[in-house]
Amino acid sequence: MTKIALIFIAPVISLFLIVAVFDSRVVIRYKPTITTNVYDTQSRLIATLIPNHKHRIYIHFEDVPIKFIQLLIAIEDHDFFNHFGIRFSSIIRSIKTNLFSLSKSQGGSTITQQLVKNVALNSKKNWIRKIREIIAAVFVDTILSKKKILELYINEIYFGHGFYGFQTAAQGYFGKNLDQISLKEFTILLAIVRAPNKFNPIAAQQNNLNLANIYIDRFYKLGLIDLNQRQISRIKIPIILKPSFPRI
Repeated sequence: MTKIALIFIAPVISLFLIVAVFDSRVVIRYKPTITTNVYDTQSRLIATLIPNHKHRIYIHFEDVPIKFIQLLIAIEDHDFFNHFGIRFSSIIRSIKTNLFSLSKSQGGSTITQQLVKNVALNSKKNWIRKIREIIAAVFVDTILSKKKILELYINEIYFGHGFYGFQTAAQGYFGKNLDQISLKEFTILLAIVRAPNKFNPIAAQQNNLNLANIYIDRFYKLGLIDLNQRQISRIKIPIILKPSFPRI
């Protein structure tokens, strides 16, 4: 019986591994499209080219404030620098939750898994996609450095209104570069990452602010900010610009 089972299981495992290798290669070779400004001979902006309607202003890892990196990891993947692309405890917890609830809801994804899903796969909630994501994440973590994975992730996350990446969102929502925004403004962006529609800072401002303040409390408990920063950030409500696509 065991041999018969292996005859059927082995090809399935091999297939997943082969597919995952191709999925990981998509991520490893990924070159995100970026928004391009076109100027005339007088240095006046005459057009903005946005490939595939994805407005993205690329930012390198070294240009992201280290504090923001710490805050991002604290929310999205607290063990990022220690795991190898996946967290077994989160995967097991997700499996138990989904089995007992008889649903396809999935959670516990690391930053690497999220990157694989966004770049090489899709958001469909099924076990085949999840298994591909898990295996590919291990391959990606083996090949790429942690800094490169974070850089790709920071530029790939969708923030609604056609904005891709933290730098684009900072300019789109606040009219500032990423290294110029406040703690509360960055936390507002982090809230959008959870679900761009549900936590949109314009259409669902209160939802966004509520989640942002939950994050701020977590930062304080983790010792990432002090009491004064917590108190000021909780009551602060930044001005949100009305998002508009650059002219094409």
